[in-house]
Amino acid sequence: MKFPLDVLCVRTGTFCPVCRAKIQEGKVTQTDIDVIKVLIDIPEASKMEGEYVKSIKTERGIWVVIKGDISEAQARSLGRSMSRRLKSRVRVIRYKEGEIEKLIASILAPHQIVGMSRRYIFEDLVILKIFVRLKGRKSRRSLDEEREIISQLIGMPILIEEV
Repeated sequence: MKFPLDVLCVRTGTFCPVCRAKIQEGKVTQTDIDVIKVLIDIPEASKMEGEYVKSIKTERGIWVVIKGDISEAQARSLGRSMSRRLKSRVRVIRYKEGEIEKLIASILAPHQIVGMSRRYIFEDLVILKIFVRLKGRKSRRSLDEEREIISQLIGMPILIEEV
C-alpha cells in the first residue's frame, strides 16, 4: 500500500523536509499520521494494492478512504483490525479514480441516491446537490456528519436533500 508520507518518517516520528512540508501545508493531519502508523503495522495492509487517501475523525469514529483495487472483504477485515488497534470504530471506504458517485454512495449507505446535480453559483464556486431517499434508521444528524465527510473528501460544498 502506498502512503502520502514516508514509512520510515512515520515509524520514527521524525519527519524529513518533504513530509514536514506536507504536514505544515495541511495535506496530512494528525489523524492521518495515527492511521498510517496502524496501517504500517498491519501485515495484510502491506500486501494490498492500494493507496491511502485520507482519514477523517468524527464523533462516531474514523472514516478511512483507500484508492485502488481492494475487495469488500479486505476493506472489512482492515477496518476490524484498525478498530482494535485504534480503539475506535473504523470504516474503510474503497475508492477508484473517477468514481465519485460510488464514493458518495458508499458513504451514504444504506440510503439510496436518487440523483445529483452541480450548481454553479459563481465562476469558481460549485455546489454538489445530492438527492437521497432515506432507508433504515439513520437520523438526520448522521446525514449532516456524512455531508461534512463528503465535502472534505471531494473538496466542494455539498447539499443533501431528502426526497
